[in-house]
Amino acid sequence: MGSSLSKRTASENEQETRLVVKKARYESWGDADVVVAVGEQEFQECSRFLRCWSGFFEDELAKGLTRFEFPEKKASEWELIKAVLHPFAEESVNTSNYHVLLPWFAELRCEAGLSETDTVILKDIVDPLLEKPEKERQPADVEEIVTVLEHCVDWKRENPRGRCITFLRQILKDPTQPFEGKEILRMVLLLVKDDVCQKALWKFVKYYLPAELVESTTFPAGQVSLVADNPLLLDVIEANMKLKKCLYLVELKLKQVVATQKNETEADKEEKTAAAIETEPKKKTAEPESDKKARKINPYKKQPAAKSVDAPAGDKKPAALSVPDKKKKKKQAEEAADKKKKAAEEPDCVDLVEV
Repeated sequence: MGSSLSKRTASENEQETRLVVKKARYESWGDADVVVAVGEQEFQECSRFLRCWSGFFEDELAKGLTRFEFPEKKASEWELIKAVLHPFAEESVNTSNYHVLLPWFAELRCEAGLSETDTVILKDIVDPLLEKPEKERQPADVEEIVTVLEHCVDWKRENPRGRCITFLRQILKDPTQPFEGKEILRMVLLLVKDDVCQKALWKFVKYYLPAELVESTTFPAGQVSLVADNPLLLDVIEANMKLKKCLYLVELKLKQVVATQKNETEADKEEKTAAAIETEPKKKTAEPESDKKARKINPYKKQPAAKSVDAPAGDKKPAALSVPDKKKKKKQAEEAADKKKKAAEEPDCVDLVEV
């Protein structure tokens, strides 16, 4: 317990020492030597502090300038910038102020601020919405992504811009997703401003636009610019969205019906095949070639004599006669022929009696 307490105390002491050194260095930069006029208010600032985080101030101070004016900006925004970038910052970039800080960071070329803003946009806004289940998405989610994309296009933030495009492609593929016609119109205006968005989103956005605007395979920037301010364009987009949604649902239903019929047909075929196999008599299986080869007789091997089997009496064939038997049989036949001849030559007894 005592060792952990001592370690924690040592760590706190080390951190406190670093803060003191950092503060001393900041105070040693010197007094305010430049004026930053924001809106109608002037701020006395230290040039060394401005140089440490801004490429813009570094270049301009090198030219000997001591006064900088931002008449179109708000004094509260400059105070927020200083609070975020101060060595002992009490504020940080978050989802509530990134849209205020991003234009300043981009204009003043504050790389640390831009990197932090990209991280906040991705980690706290875009990625959570990408991971959100489609059934849980709301129109406000699409609106927020389009807003982030507008900032990314305006200030050339490539990484978060790509993630926003990925989200919108997922949404636009399905007309049943929760987005409104005004978001489509905002996307159309983004396509006019940014070539990257144009190449990535045009084939999805044009699905909801009037036929006159989508006849060309390429983005008709000139035609869109002419009709973008027409209030009727939004009405046409919303009407197209309703029509596309109905067509999408009908097509989806047809696909489901076709898939069901296909499954039923395949199931019927399987049942018929199984029934045919059950009713079909079993065929004698062909003898394997290995068994045939085993049964082949070797002509060079002496085979055992085949056993004789007595045939039935009616089926017995006369045995073959030997040569002496043939001569005897011939002699008997000749004797029988002589007897018949003699009998034919002698007169019958009946004839003698009659005479």
